[in-house]
Amino acid sequence: MMLRAVAQRPGLAFRNGLLTSTTPARAFHSADLTVERSTDTSNYEKRPAKEEIQFGTTFADHMLVMKWNQENKWTHPAIIPYQDLKISPAASCLHYGTYQLCRAFSAQQG
Repeated sequence: MMLRAVAQRPGLAFRNGLLTSTTPARAFHSADLTVERSTDTSNYEKRPAKEEIQFGTTFADHMLVMKWNQENKWTHPAIIPYQDLKISPAASCLHYGTYQLCRAFSAQQG
């Protein structure tokens, strides 16, 4: 029932039982990509060998970012030095996470 309400939003529709976007996908080309290289090379020699890289514990010194806004949708992609992400305190993922944490804590308390 909830999914049907979501599907009534502009740009979304049910097709073959799946919630899909009705807006065309925007393509990105290699010419759109910008790269900002890190000037800090102190960790360069400490990199693990290719065989020792582990998912979730080994991180690159750069990251891909793309900004989004209602008017322009996705902006051009950029590879930038690794840094903290900026996120609004009003982000729904934080609210959902807090809700689940409260549920788990109350269930643990009995």
